Amino acid sequence: RLVAQLEKERMEITEDQARIRANMGGIDRASELYARYMQTLNQQETRLEALRTEVAQARAEQQRLQRELEAFLSALNVE
Repeated sequence: RLVAQLEKERMEITEDQARIRANMGGIDRASELYARYMQTLNQQETRLEALRTEVAQARAEQQRLQRELEAFLSALNVE
């Protein structure tokens, strides 16, 4: 569930970045709005980097737990 939540956030940021980039194409680069868009993109890029790490960690934890479950089930002796 955590991986899905992180992936959803990543997708939302990616979609927002596409919208921002499209809007940036029609405004003056010296404008306050352009600067604000740049700041937002920078913040989002920082978050995307963090999300990549979080997703990798969550997947590693998921795999570890899956191995533990499989080991438990293999050792289970039902009579």
